[in-house]
Amino acid sequence: MATTGTQTAGRAKAVRHREAIDWSRREPVTSTVLAAVQSVDGRSPRELAPLARYIDPDALETLFGSNGDEAAHLSFEYDGYTVHIDGAGHVSVC
Repeated sequence: MATTGTQTAGRAKAVRHREAIDWSRREPVTSTVLAAVQSVDGRSPRELAPLARYIDPDALETLFGSNGDEAAHLSFEYDGYTVHIDGAGHVSVC
């Protein structure tokens, strides 16, 4: 049986929003993360908790910036949400 999202204690967390990293605009990956969370939460990026409290923004750029490695993937908790990033350029918020 396939599920969308992540498994947590036997229950699937549904993806609430998915955003694509725009490699051509050369914006930081962190901007895409904040935009994706904002789409779900409704607060502006300035109203959200600082991303650096949850994950090292420079590490995100190293892993996923400049057409990152397609095999790379990362999940982390941010301000009450689970954020998934994959090397294909997708940021999902659960």
